[in-house]
Amino acid sequence: MKALFINCTLKRAPKFSNTEALAKKAAGQLREKGFETEIIRLNDYNVLTGNSSDEGDGDEWPALLEKIRDCSIFVIAAPIWMGHLASPAQKVIERLDAVFRD
Repeated sequence: MKALFINCTLKRAPKFSNTEALAKKAAGQLREKGFETEIIRLNDYNVLTGNSSDEGDGDEWPALLEKIRDCSIFVIAAPIWMGHLASPAQKVIERLDAVFRD
């Protein structure tokens, strides 16, 4: 079984991310239970703004969406800024909308 974490930190790699540290801790616990795990830092990909499964040239969301569809557990790891969900997490939610419409 696979578990996929999308780290929606606002920080660019290789800067330290508390969100990533938490995702790594959770991924480690799942690996102990026999899961294959992967953590993706969303800011490392060119995910275009939109709400479809493919926004065209240069959009790397379709490859990420395939990983999401292939996993058993999907976690959006997101910091909260000023009482709101971080913008990369909102982008993931908006792009996931296409999964339910397509």
